[in-house]
Amino acid sequence: MEKTKKSQTGGKKMKQVIEDALKEMCSNSRANVNSETGRGYITNALLKVFKDNHIVFYTNLEEARKDPKMINKMDIPFDKGL
Repeated sequence: MEKTKKSQTGGKKMKQVIEDALKEMCSNSRANVNSETGRGYITNALLKVFKDNHIVFYTNLEEARKDPKMINKMDIPFDKGL
């Protein structure tokens, strides 16, 4: 029961972080999904929000090892990450 409550709270916080980031980006004319520059701006803004909020993404290594697209990426040294 405790895990469910923490998970739901974490989900609500994550949703709020994403909504706040989207609101900020929508008010900026550089955030345009129809251009490469605009998509780059959106990507960088989201990555900054994630970094500022200490949001970390994990990979399911077992599934990644089975994925042919990941074969070359799996040889990267641990200290550099994927």
